[in-house]
Amino acid sequence: MSVAFKSSDDLPNPSLLRIYTKAKGSHWVTTDNLVYLEAIANYTWLRWADSAPTLSPHTLKVFVNQLPLADFVRIHRRYLVNRQFIFQIEVGLDGAVAHLKSGLSLPVSRRKLVSLRRQLIGIPLIKKE
Repeated sequence: MSVAFKSSDDLPNPSLLRIYTKAKGSHWVTTDNLVYLEAIANYTWLRWADSAPTLSPHTLKVFVNQLPLADFVRIHRRYLVNRQFIFQIEVGLDGAVAHLKSGLSLPVSRRKLVSLRRQLIGIPLIKKE
């Protein structure tokens, strides 16, 4: 059984997230090392900085409502990224890309780019021609 919270204010500690996995069942994890979440159909992959990815049988929308918006930003309909792992945003003719400190690059949707620039003040924005 999984518990869904209405907002991050309902969580006992904002840096904790309750997830369900087949191996461990329902348990609490800290979000400090959570790099990003990736939606695939009705499942979500949680990608960690220091451990193997975790597959959760919940949609990304469930996690958007649980995670603190001060720490996580939605960059695409498939991706929710931890702000502390975003290194820079690169904007080119073929679209925008968020470069993470781990070396990964994730796409940024056109519609999310304007709000993302407002939310990520201090992150370098590179214009590629």
